[in-house]
Amino acid sequence: MSGEAKRNFLAAAGAQGDPEALTETFREALQAFGSNTEDNVAAAQRVVFKALQRDGGGTATALALNSTNASLADVLNAAEGTEIPDSVRDAFPELDQEDWDAVLRVATLVLIALEP
Repeated sequence: MSGEAKRNFLAAAGAQGDPEALTETFREALQAFGSNTEDNVAAAQRVVFKALQRDGGGTATALALNSTNASLADVLNAAEGTEIPDSVRDAFPELDQEDWDAVLRVATLVLIALEP
């Protein structure tokens, strides 16, 4: 994970323009930053840029799941308040519910901040 790959990934995640072109650039940058592991390649194929309807009318281009009209930020937002998954609790036994909620909140806000 080089500094240049990180900069390219962040630029691709927050870029504006044609959703198809943005998706291709984002996928390449994701794999350059995170490597070509099976899980990164699979994740890259499930995520696209889409123009999504927003509350109050209008649309916004956002990172979304290819199979739905759900933005990644909206999915994380919906997960807020859920119980700590067992795998997370096993890895970080000192985490309490408030810590877990904070992780999800900050991750949601980071994704929202990347929306053009």
